[in-house]
Amino acid sequence: MSIDKNSANECCFMLFLQGCLMRILIVNYEFPPIGGGGGIATYYIARELCRKGHSVSVLTSRFRELRWHEELEDIQIYRVPVLRKRRDYCSVLEMATFILSSLPMLFYLLLTRKFDLLHIFFGVPSGPLGYIAKKIFGIPYIIRMGGGDVPGFRPFQYKYLYTMLTPFLNILWRNAEFLVANSDGLRDMAQRVFPGQPIHVIPNGVDLYRFNNRLQRCPTPEVRILFVSRLIRRKGLQFLIDAMPTIRKQAHVPFVIHVVGDGPDKELFTRQIEERGVNEYFRFHGYVDHGKLPDYYLDADLFVLPSLAEGMPNVVLEAMGSGLPIVATKVPGSEELVHDGQNGFLIEHDKPEELIRALVSLINKRSLREKMGCQSKAIAREYGWDRVADDYMELYRNTVRHEVLQPTGEFLHHV
Repeated sequence: MSIDKNSANECCFMLFLQGCLMRILIVNYEFPPIGGGGGIATYYIARELCRKGHSVSVLTSRFRELRWHEELEDIQIYRVPVLRKRRDYCSVLEMATFILSSLPMLFYLLLTRKFDLLHIFFGVPSGPLGYIAKKIFGIPYIIRMGGGDVPGFRPFQYKYLYTMLTPFLNILWRNAEFLVANSDGLRDMAQRVFPGQPIHVIPNGVDLYRFNNRLQRCPTPEVRILFVSRLIRRKGLQFLIDAMPTIRKQAHVPFVIHVVGDGPDKELFTRQIEERGVNEYFRFHGYVDHGKLPDYYLDADLFVLPSLAEGMPNVVLEAMGSGLPIVATKVPGSEELVHDGQNGFLIEHDKPEELIRALVSLINKRSLREKMGCQSKAIAREYGWDRVADDYMELYRNTVRHEVLQPTGEFLHHV
């Protein structure tokens, strides 16, 4: 039996009257088309919540020509001006301007609209806004950690900053109704900073409709290796470049590496490529809108991400949904997605021989690529965004009811 739109709207209205539907304000300094994986996750979670009938608003950064307010797939988006220079990268100082610039808009939204809770993406920089909302307006908040906001995630980059921020994070975390990490590894890292702090794990997801390999891959004479990321050293492109001279000698078939993304370290990488004499193997595509990424996955044979640290990389999930074998480093998030020897290979970032061995095996063996690609696709089916949204809704309901939900050590949707 079909249900028309009016009937569906009436059903949603009745659920709202019964208290089942909620008004949620999501705060994240990044939201498409700016930022990286955290912004993408924000969009998909907000979209799925709206599809389930909830009212969702997003407070985020304004960048260049973007409008200060718009509606996207029923999501109400409010943008505030920030001193952000790049679409793909945000400095610590630029993050700080988001906090200051957001305060007037936050007060306006909380005074003119009734929200049940705030969903904070990243304790830094968004966390203080949730704390203020709770102390002044009595609205509860949850914090979803993404990686860089957890002390110890980037010790090579923010060692002293983490030392200064830890006492403030302690206040923000302990005042939150719930804390969420997007991987087991990130949860463990956070609990090493604040032992005994209960933290739930809800993974990132993947759009299984857009990121798939329903269309047949066109065979090419060369094996196509795909790297999708911001061009920063943390993502490990330098390790791939250093390995290229040896891979070139051991590969039995032609291959090429497609680099999708932009970032502040692009010039460093291009110089490194020239110094190694491997220019012919790299193709740089620059920044690509997320809506066009499925085409790049479809035109690839395998995916590589030799990063130094991750929360849970969206790009790995997207590559898996697209049926690609994965070569990734043993870091939180990636370790949970890549089953070593089944849908790809896990390597140590400081052992170049492992990266070389993994890539050479996949370059030379088409049957291995196809076998591992099928396994990737099967694993990705467990990570649909609708299931992720359901997990968050369980936390939302307990937040509003002020009920304690003890972490189980497993993804909520696996309980």
